[in-house]
Amino acid sequence: MTLPNTKTCLSHHLKPGNRILEVGCGFGSLTQDLSNIFKEVTSLDILDACVEKTKTLMRKTMSETDNMLALYAKYQDVENLLLKDDPPEQPYNSRYKARELLEEMLRMSQDLTASMIKKLSIHILAKLGAIDQEVEELAKSQEHLEAVQDFIDSPDALSSETIIPRLVVLNQLGILWTSRGEMEKAKSYLLEANALYERFKTNGEGPLSLLEDLIRGKSLGERNNDENQPDREKALELLNTHTYYYLAQVYEKLGARDKAGECCHITLKKQLKLKEFNSLDWAQNAATLSHFYEVDDNFPAAKTHLGAASYVLTRFLSEMESKEFKDDEERNDLMEKIGQTQGMVLRCWGKYALVLLQKSFERMCRQSENSEDPLVVKNIEDEEFPSMLEEFPSIEIDPEFQDVPSQFVKTFEQARQVFLPGQRFLNRAKEIFTFEEHCTDFTEINQELSALHKALVVFEPNPDRRFKIHKRRVELLEMPLKELGNASYLLVRRQLMFELGETHESMMDAKLDQIRNSPGHSALSSQMEKVNTNVSKAVSFFKAYLDSLQNKEGHMPDPFPAEICRPALVAYFHLARLFDKFMVAERTTEAFKNKLQVYYYFKKIVDYCQSHPEAEGVVAEELPLCQEMVRLLPVKIEKMKAELQTSR
Repeated sequence: MTLPNTKTCLSHHLKPGNRILEVGCGFGSLTQDLSNIFKEVTSLDILDACVEKTKTLMRKTMSETDNMLALYAKYQDVENLLLKDDPPEQPYNSRYKARELLEEMLRMSQDLTASMIKKLSIHILAKLGAIDQEVEELAKSQEHLEAVQDFIDSPDALSSETIIPRLVVLNQLGILWTSRGEMEKAKSYLLEANALYERFKTNGEGPLSLLEDLIRGKSLGERNNDENQPDREKALELLNTHTYYYLAQVYEKLGARDKAGECCHITLKKQLKLKEFNSLDWAQNAATLSHFYEVDDNFPAAKTHLGAASYVLTRFLSEMESKEFKDDEERNDLMEKIGQTQGMVLRCWGKYALVLLQKSFERMCRQSENSEDPLVVKNIEDEEFPSMLEEFPSIEIDPEFQDVPSQFVKTFEQARQVFLPGQRFLNRAKEIFTFEEHCTDFTEINQELSALHKALVVFEPNPDRRFKIHKRRVELLEMPLKELGNASYLLVRRQLMFELGETHESMMDAKLDQIRNSPGHSALSSQMEKVNTNVSKAVSFFKAYLDSLQNKEGHMPDPFPAEICRPALVAYFHLARLFDKFMVAERTTEAFKNKLQVYYYFKKIVDYCQSHPEAEGVVAEELPLCQEMVRLLPVKIEKMKAELQTSR
């Protein structure tokens, strides 16, 4: 019977508390292992030399045992220190103490066998490197982490006793180089970690070990049968989950958005499978990832991630309702965080509806680009979306979300089926982000609702109904503009003023379409009044926007800062167009003044671009028309002036 089989047989038939008599101890190999299992071992041999050899071995074993017991005591102290929450004034105090103990353990381990020195050093150095990063000592962390390589026989070695710390080291090196901005180097370490994990899953053998297992001297058989072995396997899977998590961030910073999205999805899927995640963080990350799929037109995948986010959030809220809190403050803090996450996910649903409508119309325009009327839609054949990633197991999407469309729309009725749930989700988000407590969020949601109405209106062929949809946009945008203070919310107010100018201009266009569609293209006085009212309001909002750009002396910045250059020039363009839309009698002073304003604002754009040639690219689409109008309008203005003088 071989030595391992002997130990296995004895451990199955005897209890650790039994006393053992070993007859024929030889050089003490079995004696050493038996002493680790049973309470008392008496060994005999016919040869005195064998007895002496066994005694020498056992004395050395007892010394090592004492050393390991001392190591284990320090290890326990390390673990307890790492669980402590230090006061703000000494945030790393416990980490420093834990590091000192680990360095002492590293020195103590040098008295052990060469094999044990190697294995313990890998585990201890990995822990030291991780703590160094926590206390923001990156150079020291790099030194400890790279030192692990000195104890690895081969990069391809797949020891189950050291695979966990090796993955920790590679992940930590990835994090370290990410913090230094060395993304390619960070990526190489994380890809190496993933490759090592995959090789071990395919070819690795034996029970997984943590530092605690090695210090306690557990045999491979004991570790294999240890009730904690599933926890070790889970630790391995969590490390690979972290690898994908960090890779997602690295790929994003490298601009590899497809890879970043893939790694983020795998991270979420693994967290869900392992049941190791913070529900609020998971829901936020899944909802955020939906935007990645929306950009790629994969709305079924986006919908799946949003549905999963909503499911996890609902389940967590249900669990919290029965949880006991130590006080009201703890409960209120958590409910506030849940509310914030609910609002964020609902807004992501609203954005999903918005992007689906916008992309649907873009497809329609591409299909009908040869048509004079952009609302005349040719037949659009259904296209398959990119293949759906594996859906999350154990997730059941609520019917409320399951019924939200995920296909491109072609008609107003189809668009409405996307619009209504999007509107509903955003209105629910406003119940969480009230204006009184979250005025910025509330305003942003109103802007998102306005954009959703704008995305719907392009599918509506009836000018009167288009007018009413835009009118609802005005109501959404005017309310926060009236309530927000001038100084504190200047940037937001500028956005609102600009959007309101555009919206009133769209209302003007809807009324002009209604006039053009009427018999004889004749306008009723009430229609003319509505056109002029909306022109006046649009003009006032665009002027208010431009006034807000002026400095304390009342002058416009010259040149415009990059972030406002295009909006400012486009505001001039809108004003030029608007002054040309006033419905007034011809050959009147009012008509003449309006035409002067048209010329004035077109020339503002042309003059600015001549003074600042770099701005030509900013208004590349608008500039040719502006230049043409500046060339032609003086002749028209002179003619109007002459007619006006003649009529007098």
